[in-house]
Amino acid sequence: MANVDLDTLEARARAAYERGRWRTGAQAAWPALVMAGICVALGGQPLATLTIGVALAVVIAMATHRGRNASRAVIPGLLTGALPLMVGLIACRVPHACAAGLCVSWCAPLCLTAGALAGLFLSVRTKRASVERRPSLLVAAGIAVLAGSLGCLVVGLGGVVGMLLGLSAGATVGLIPRATQ
Repeated sequence: MANVDLDTLEARARAAYERGRWRTGAQAAWPALVMAGICVALGGQPLATLTIGVALAVVIAMATHRGRNASRAVIPGLLTGALPLMVGLIACRVPHACAAGLCVSWCAPLCLTAGALAGLFLSVRTKRASVERRPSLLVAAGIAVLAGSLGCLVVGLGGVVGMLLGLSAGATVGLIPRATQ
């Protein structure tokens, strides 16, 4: 029987496990890069949009690698960020008077409203989940902000700021406990 070094075996097993977790995280993150590419094709600012897309991919990969509550937050975060993303992409396609990157009459208020609805959705969904199945609200909100920013960046900085304010306000309202009667 060969002399087996258990510490070496444990280190190799741990390294293989970590590589597998990172591989799973990278596989979960690719849609973020596709979303960023679509946003660039639809009029997003290439450098800023791709930077946000890469940041979103990194956050998704890290959350998936981390597991448990962080990985449970990826899908709710993406679903929550989808509303402001779609509103931002569609808003500037509706015929109205606005200058590229400076629209505050129509597009930025829509991003604010979409952000508020998204924040409300996220906080209510998080409150309704059982304690052991509850996603990390912070991770989900971060993913939602990055995903929503991809679409609202087409509107301009005002769209992103509006979406951030709306998401914060919506999440705050959703977390307020209901009065018991």
